[in-house]
Amino acid sequence: MFLLWLLPKIVLEHAENFHLFYVPTSIWSILISVLQGYFIVSFLVALARAGISLKVSLRALVNPSTKKTHKKQKLLMGW
Repeated sequence: MFLLWLLPKIVLEHAENFHLFYVPTSIWSILISVLQGYFIVSFLVALARAGISLKVSLRALVNPSTKKTHKKQKLLMGW
């Protein structure tokens, strides 16, 4: 994940060194900020989803007789 966060900076550095793209630096910095924000948010969303899945699975293990947790477990398993 760290490499994905660092990738826009690497691309920008090489683009400026070799003059591949003539775009003002401010636009590049805005693009980098947006991409890094997207990667951070997507990583946090993935962590939250994993936490919710773990919570539901643990709840189903502790009390499998509850219909609600059983339904959630079925949804998580894809049944």
